[in-house]
Amino acid sequence: MFRKRARATEGERDGALAERSPLGAPSGVKAFDRHRCSRQRREPLSLYLVRRRTKQSTAEILSPTMAPPTPVPRRPAWHRRTAPQTSNSSGAPAVLKVRRSLIIADWICSRSRSDGRLSKMPTLTTRFRRRLREARIALPTKQGRRQLRRRYVFEALRSVVPVVGVETPAGLMFVSTRDRTVARYVYTSGAWDPDGLPDALRVALSHGYPGLASRVFVEVGANIGTTTLQAARVASRCVVFEPEPRNLALLRANLAANELSDRVEVIAAAASATNGVSFLALSSVNDGGHRVDNRGEIEVPTLRLDDALADRGVAPSDVGLLWMDTEGHEAQVLAGAPVLLASPPVTVLEYSPSLLRERGDLDLLNSLIRDRWHCVLDLHIRECVPEDLDIIEARYSEAATDLLLLPE
Repeated sequence: MFRKRARATEGERDGALAERSPLGAPSGVKAFDRHRCSRQRREPLSLYLVRRRTKQSTAEILSPTMAPPTPVPRRPAWHRRTAPQTSNSSGAPAVLKVRRSLIIADWICSRSRSDGRLSKMPTLTTRFRRRLREARIALPTKQGRRQLRRRYVFEALRSVVPVVGVETPAGLMFVSTRDRTVARYVYTSGAWDPDGLPDALRVALSHGYPGLASRVFVEVGANIGTTTLQAARVASRCVVFEPEPRNLALLRANLAANELSDRVEVIAAAASATNGVSFLALSSVNDGGHRVDNRGEIEVPTLRLDDALADRGVAPSDVGLLWMDTEGHEAQVLAGAPVLLASPPVTVLEYSPSLLRERGDLDLLNSLIRDRWHCVLDLHIRECVPEDLDIIEARYSEAATDLLLLPE
């Protein structure tokens, strides 16, 4: 009884979809529902659809020497971007686009499994089915549906390739598929905080400070180059720090892919209060969340910021912008740069009171900011105006923000 009722409900839903769509429900929807109602669920949905359309057996499709499939008939109008969209469609073509992209991702995974390159592969179609209805309701815009499709394709690629390239406004970027934060956001949205550096420069210029032209850009915690690629196109020279080996390799690859290696000097070390070695605690889900910690997993060299810049012939007056994102290690970085802070440059740093309090560096960083910089601005506030540091600390007691520090 329960099975009959479920089938009737699915039939009613398909009928409603056909009524809402001016072109009717396509055959792919019926095939999708037949596969879902089937008692035999051993083969992936994509394999079922390919076998059904190409008239080939499962052994022929999964063989390494698979012949090219037979030509597919011309796609119906609901596949084409030029298909007429009326007010009665109610988003049905959007759901089908999401479904088609996710079937492609599932097909990539099934082919990789058949070639013997993978020992374990998650079943993606179960998750996709649950998201299809949510996509039409929660993502009415074309951009939102595109991000959803790219997100699930990225999840599928994680089991196939370690690195994938994506075009961004700053240029071509290679990102790691194991990173579920920065890399996934760059792949799905096209950039990571694309307005961060332009907004900081715009606000600094409005307060009378010069830009990066003919100046040096210094970045501590460059990650894979999300900010470095932007700065290298406007600054005369860049000096960046990145201690983590995987991020370091991707950073150098991204600079080489955009022909910016000659303008950026990469230091494979962590900036800190002393010269020596320390340990880096690695994050399993965020390649931008690694931080210097004595309980970390890998050993990395540390350099004082003053010494690193002096060895490379960078005078404190040459620094146009100091950019720091070190996951709570900002106070130790500034403690190793007394010469630079004698006449501090315009600085942007991540301010996370909870991380700083956990490390015991919150009071040290607050005192350095109050003593060395004249004006503190919160870049996450639309009306970017000078504020008291105590107010910002209370606002982000359990969160984080980016502070723009302007000297006198």
